[in-house]
Amino acid sequence: MKHDPRANGPARESGARRRITRRGFMAGAGGIAGAALLAGARPLFAAADGPARVTVRRPGTLTVLALTDTHFYQKPYKDAWTVREIKAMADQHRPDLGLVCGDMWYNNPKGRGLEFCRGACDYMAGLGIPWAFVRGNHDIADEFAAAEQALMAAPFSLYRAGADGNYTIEVMDPGGTDPWWELIIVNDAGPEMGFREPQIEWFNAEAARIKAEYSPAPPAFVFAHVPLPQYQDMVDSGAAKGVKGEKVSHEGGSREALSAIRDSGLVKAMFCGHDHLNNYYGDMDGAHLQYLRASGHGGYGGARVRKGGTVITADAGRRDFSTASVFPSGRAFAWEPRVPAGKAMKAAG
Repeated sequence: MKHDPRANGPARESGARRRITRRGFMAGAGGIAGAALLAGARPLFAAADGPARVTVRRPGTLTVLALTDTHFYQKPYKDAWTVREIKAMADQHRPDLGLVCGDMWYNNPKGRGLEFCRGACDYMAGLGIPWAFVRGNHDIADEFAAAEQALMAAPFSLYRAGADGNYTIEVMDPGGTDPWWELIIVNDAGPEMGFREPQIEWFNAEAARIKAEYSPAPPAFVFAHVPLPQYQDMVDSGAAKGVKGEKVSHEGGSREALSAIRDSGLVKAMFCGHDHLNNYYGDMDGAHLQYLRASGHGGYGGARVRKGGTVITADAGRRDFSTASVFPSGRAFAWEPRVPAGKAMKAAG
């Protein structure tokens, strides 16, 4: 993996502020602060059957603005803050795809989860670009089927409800017939949490399908909300670079998941969210693992780790990729400082 040459060196955030962890974060449900959709009807990007597809603007180059833990519908002013910053990052980087890696909205207080889901879909549709959704543990609604339909039917949405929220997005060139990259979306957040045997079985079957359908098989990214246990091993071994401000909450996920991902021969990297104070990456047992930068001001941790996003760029010719943590100010960091083994370093960026 190569890092974005646009990135600047990391800058320290204040470590004097009170530590806030995901376990300690408590907030009431916010009001409604809906965002207007772009004027004019636009076609949905997700077909009814088969994998979703996204067509890139520049042949052979994919740019993803990856977000995580947006936690919409905590409070209206926090939603407005988050939406404004996401829009700024999208305007700067002009991604082919926006992706929310879980916890797009926050829970189901007083049965309002479906309402929150629809509002969050409006926020993402307001970017005017294709977008994808990875299920997170806080993306809850009583009317589950209606929420799934809302996610699929939203303008510009690529979401598939099919196999328990697991699906694949094929990356295409304009006028192309075969994909040159795959985005494999794994639901490891609900109803059970952690990347376990059902997720491994689905991933193995999907990897086999891709390899049977395309020769040579295109490379892939995996996106899941909950990290694997090996995200902690990466720190303990001294291989992690970036920011670690809390423990790895892998929720009892299986250690066999990493073997499946690595041994598929397809996956260039796995990306996750869930732990808002972690934004680090590294190679572990032959696989690249990376935490995305938490994005939502409705979620905990913004006083220690600045909210932002991650730009992921894939190159078809080199079959390689680069990443950078990005911010609405226009700054971008390709992390170099190593996380001290077994310790949580002060938040940076």
